[in-house]
Amino acid sequence: MSTTIVFTKSNSWLSKVIRWFTRGQSSHVMIGTRVHGTDMFLHSTAGGVQFTPRPKELRGSSIVAEYKVVPYVEPGLRSAIAFVGDKYDYVGLLGYAWVIILWRLFKKKVRNPLASPKAMVCSEFVAHLDRSGKYLPEFSGLDPEKTHPEHLRKICESSENFERIA
Repeated sequence: MSTTIVFTKSNSWLSKVIRWFTRGQSSHVMIGTRVHGTDMFLHSTAGGVQFTPRPKELRGSSIVAEYKVVPYVEPGLRSAIAFVGDKYDYVGLLGYAWVIILWRLFKKKVRNPLASPKAMVCSEFVAHLDRSGKYLPEFSGLDPEKTHPEHLRKICESSENFERIA
């Protein structure tokens, strides 16, 4: 299995609220990879940045879209793995609501006032796959604190550096 970016949703109230605020199809985004022959997700979720076996994470969730990352991103994947054990940004998740509301009202992107420099939400974590844009130019200049799953899904959908597989 190559590296993928996977977008999911569930019927939980939080998933529904995230999709409503972002006007999106997905509420969670993860990096798919294989570890010692086992399909795993590397993601920031309740409990922090972690590896979760694919079947376990998909219980109660459904895949909205999955994109194979076409360019070589092994260095970015190694960098992402270094975040394992970091905390999930629960308070920052609440701040996203204000960021999105201000964007809708004034078409002005603002930094999340509640974002923690020591914790991450899922989309912020995935954006770290290639912060420099060396392998994924679409990620160059992407501010992880101003992105959300639907934003990343649209990037994947419109770029030839991502091949839709689900």
